Amino acid sequence: MTTNPSSTSPLADFYQARRLELWTLVTLVLLCCGLSYATHTGKTQAFDNHVFEVLRAENSARPLGPAWLQDAFRDITALGSWALLTGFVLLLSGYWLVKERGLWVLLIMVASLGAWGISVACKLSFDRPRPEYDTEWLLVHSPSYPSGHALLTAAIYLTAARLVAAKEPLRRVQVALYAMALFATFTVGFSRIYLGVHYLSDVLAGWLIGLSWALLCCLAIPHRKSVTS
Repeated sequence: MTTNPSSTSPLADFYQARRLELWTLVTLVLLCCGLSYATHTGKTQAFDNHVFEVLRAENSARPLGPAWLQDAFRDITALGSWALLTGFVLLLSGYWLVKERGLWVLLIMVASLGAWGISVACKLSFDRPRPEYDTEWLLVHSPSYPSGHALLTAAIYLTAARLVAAKEPLRRVQVALYAMALFATFTVGFSRIYLGVHYLSDVLAGWLIGLSWALLCCLAIPHRKSVTS
C-alpha cells in the first residue's frame, strides 16, 4: 500500500496556515505570565508608582491637566464599560443574525463572556488593591489586577475587527479595521492609568490577556490565503 507523500494531516495543515497566530499567542501568554509573576512579587510596584505620580496634579490625587482633558478621558474610559460593550456586542450580533452569520455571533459571544469570566477570575486571584486615587472623581469597587476595561476592550474590539475583516476583500480596509480596534483599546487602557484607577502593569496585563483571548477565539475563523489591496 502506498501513500501520497504530498498529503498531510489536518493538524499539520492547520499549523502551517496559522503558525504566525499560534506563535504570537504563545509569546503573549509567556509575556503575561512573566508580568503577572513580576507584579505578584512586587517587582513592578516602584515603576507603577512612578507612572502614577507623573500623571497626578501637584499635591493632589486628581489627574494632571485641565478640567476639559479630565472630562474627555472620563468619557473615553466609558468605551470599555460593561454597558457600552454589551450594547456593542448585541447590536453587532443582531446585524450578523440578519446576515445569517451564526458562527460570527457565537464567536463574539464566546469572546465577550469568556473575557468577562477571565477578568473576574484574575481579579479575585490576585486581589491587588487599587491605587490611592481621588474617589470624588471616579469610584470603582473591584480589585486592580488586571484592568477589566483593558482586557474587555482588547478581547471584544479586536475579535470584532477580525470577524468583520474576514469578509472584507480589500487589505486597506482590513488594516483600517484593525487600526481602529487597536486605537480604541489603547485609549481606553491609557484612560484607566490617567484617571488613576489602575497601575500601568494592570493595563498591560489586561491588554496581553485580552489580545491572547481574542487570538484564541479567532483561530476558529477560516483562513483566507489571499486578499486584494
